[in-house]
Amino acid sequence: MVNNQVQFSLLDRRPLLEMQEYCVQNQIGITPFGVVAGGFLTNKYLGVEPGQVAVDTSSKSKYASVLNQVGGYQWYQDLLQVLNLVADKHQQTVANVATRWVLQQPAVPAVIIGARTANHVADHQALFTVHNTCHLTTPTLQLLLLVTCAAKCDLLLQLLVFTAV
Repeated sequence: MVNNQVQFSLLDRRPLLEMQEYCVQNQIGITPFGVVAGGFLTNKYLGVEPGQVAVDTSSKSKYASVLNQVGGYQWYQDLLQVLNLVADKHQQTVANVATRWVLQQPAVPAVIIGARTANHVADHQALFTVHNTCHLTTPTLQLLLLVTCAAKCDLLLQLLVFTAV
C-alpha cells in the first residue's frame, strides 16, 4: 500500500489519532478528501445564524453531523473566526487556510478538492500562485489544532495567542 484516502479536515481529525503516525512510519501517503467539509469550512458560513444554514445535500448532512459531534455550532463559528483571521493575514480564503492546514500535515502529499464551481477552482489555485503562496507557520498550525480541540474554549484567549504568533 502506498496511499490511503481518508476524510480529513479541521472538523474531522480522526487520522491524527493513529493513522497519520502509522502512515509516516510506513511511508504511506494520506490523500484526504473533505478538506473543506462540504463547504462548511469557507467564508460563506462565517457569522451565519444556525437557522440560516441549509443542510440540503447528503454531503452537507454528513459534515453537519460531524460538526455537531466535535463541538457544536458556536464552536464552529469560533473556528471560522480564527480561520478568517489567519486567512486575512495570508490574503487567502477560509477554505484555503483549512486546505493548507491539511496539506501541511505529515504524510499528506496532496488533497482531493471537490470544487463545485469554476470560482472554487480559481480560489484553490490561489494556494499555489507565486505571489499568493499560503504557508502556515508551526505556531499557526498548532493554534488551529488547539481551536479544534477546545470545544468550550475562550475565543479571546485564542486571539491573544494568535497575535503573539
